[in-house]
Amino acid sequence: MSHAVEERYNSQQKPLNESCNEYIHEILKEWETQESEYTVVPLKRVKVALFPLLVALRKQELGQLQLSQLARVLDAIVDEDYVRAKQEYLTLSIGKGKFPIGLTNVGIHERKQQLQGSKAQTQENMVLDDWCVNIKRLVNFKQWTSSQRRTA
Repeated sequence: MSHAVEERYNSQQKPLNESCNEYIHEILKEWETQESEYTVVPLKRVKVALFPLLVALRKQELGQLQLSQLARVLDAIVDEDYVRAKQEYLTLSIGKGKFPIGLTNVGIHERKQQLQGSKAQTQENMVLDDWCVNIKRLVNFKQWTSSQRRTA
């Protein structure tokens, strides 16, 4: 399956992970030029949160499923289909499950077992959640820039 984000960098023959990395950097650079106008969330916070993702993309450490889903979000941004981008973001962040974010086990004993799980796993999940949230912020920023172009 070909991705719009991959086709964007096709002349350079880059793999999908590098194309995603480059497009995220491109969005961040665009945000830098409009930082004084778009003040919903500090750009520095977004960059810090996305850093682990960008490293994982560069080192090809992101799982194939996550990479594919991330590419779908970025594809929708490239196509300026922000409704689809937000739907793809939801699939990226919570999957196709029935439960809202954070609700995995509802029983007291299951919760206790979950809390006793490794701290490394918890920290890894927090980093994953953090970059997922910031991918949504990229979608919101691009939607904002698109609306600014239309009103100008």
